Amino acid sequence: MSGRKIGLLLLLLATGGFVAWASLSGAPGTGGGTGVPPGPGGGGTGVPGGAPGGGAAEGPPAAGAFSHPRQCAACHAKEWEEWSTSMHARAWTDPEVRALSDDFRSTECLSCHAPQPLHFAPVGGRVFERSSRFETGVDCLSCHLLPDGGVAATRDLPSAPCRPRKVETLGDAVTCKGCHNQHYLVDEYETLYRSPDPAAGALLRTPGTEDCTSCHMRPVERAAAGGGTRPGFDHVFRGGHYEEVLREGMEFRARVEGGEVLAETTAARVGHRAPADSRHRSFNVWVTVTTEGGVKVHDRAELAEYRMYYRSPPRENTNLRPGETALSRFPLPRGVKGTVRAELVYCMNPVKKERREAKVVHAVELPFDTTK
Repeated sequence: MSGRKIGLLLLLLATGGFVAWASLSGAPGTGGGTGVPPGPGGGGTGVPGGAPGGGAAEGPPAAGAFSHPRQCAACHAKEWEEWSTSMHARAWTDPEVRALSDDFRSTECLSCHAPQPLHFAPVGGRVFERSSRFETGVDCLSCHLLPDGGVAATRDLPSAPCRPRKVETLGDAVTCKGCHNQHYLVDEYETLYRSPDPAAGALLRTPGTEDCTSCHMRPVERAAAGGGTRPGFDHVFRGGHYEEVLREGMEFRARVEGGEVLAETTAARVGHRAPADSRHRSFNVWVTVTTEGGVKVHDRAELAEYRMYYRSPPRENTNLRPGETALSRFPLPRGVKGTVRAELVYCMNPVKKERREAKVVHAVELPFDTTK
């Protein structure tokens, strides 16, 4: 056999070996050779019924035997129940996510909506997509499974069935970076909060040691195995879909002055820009002006928008830094008495904004008189 033929044969064998390895391991960037399953649920690959992941809880497996998040439910029923209602659980199946990702034909979305366990790569670096079990989205294994099959936790507990091991970074912001730093969200939190630099812009006004978990995984009390309670963390991962989080994070004030409505919006209790991370979301200030006779002169007219815009066409971002206050003005009609309603709203995407579909975060209603 000629040297050229031998070389070609070796190349084919090497390529075939890599493809086989990739399909088994879900190698970074390969998708395991399975492609993107069509439609919610992973194109028939999902497990049946119930909460995301479906099926009844299985008994606790031995450490190193984890292959599906429902295995965690036997011992962690409350955490499983919370996670099942979360956007993490719906990261793959949520209709809005599928629409915005073109049913995941936008492949850059895959790694964060169906990630391999984050500990399989350097923590804080970009995560990779997995090659199966898409329908469970961001699940227990995404954050807790270690490369050797062990379970990452905030403390050592060798007596528990899964024998969790303390991993220092698990409760730290760096754990969230793999998915939530796509627009340098966590980097900015670390710069503005941990190493405040007045020259960099507005800073958090409240001193303390808050991090991502302080707002998005709040401390809770869990039932302990031997009776009593133990400390834990809420696994709903509350964020922009939850009105109480929006209201707590943002402040809004409005007044009538000199024939205008003046509205002040403050990112008061957030550790990152507001809104954060997603370019399609925005805070907007809308104004409705109604005369004494009940005629609407303006109906939810836009006064301001705070948003990280799409890259094309280029446009300066207006989302607010931690502690930053933005002032916006709206002229009132002359020679009229009536009321003006100023609203700070949260829009999930530009299409909903055009339809005036939004979560009302704060609203202020004021009388005005421009006849004098």
